[in-house]
Amino acid sequence: MRRIILPVLLAVCLLFAGCAAEDTAARQHAAATTVDKLLDLRADNVREVTAYEPFFSDPAMAQALVEGSTSETAAATVPKWEEPYVSAVTSDTADVVVRWVGRTGTFESWPEATIFRMSLEGSRWVVVDAVEPDGDVPGALSREETGRF
Repeated sequence: MRRIILPVLLAVCLLFAGCAAEDTAARQHAAATTVDKLLDLRADNVREVTAYEPFFSDPAMAQALVEGSTSETAAATVPKWEEPYVSAVTSDTADVVVRWVGRTGTFESWPEATIFRMSLEGSRWVVVDAVEPDGDVPGALSREETGRF
């Protein structure tokens, strides 16, 4: 009996390890880490336009983001989120999905997720748009899909 159980358990562990590695690749993509850094600034209620400018292709977007955050309280400006991941990628664009958690109180009306449309400008990924998913929230790309570009 042990001869059967041990190989089955080993196969299951390898399957889960492979899935975790693929998910990790989509979360470690530079576009996803850029979005995570942007959200960290928002969660810290940073109000300096210059802090946000590197994250956007259009400096006016950084200005609008700061102007929309005029509250002097320490309250969060975004709900908590799961680690962002890439759901679509080309050589110079990426869609980064952020699933919001703790959408209560101030954040009750927030969508389940936001897709950040990213563009590669030189060596940096910048936000060009942010939209709600049309239908189901897309999943993370596999390691092979993420690494192609």
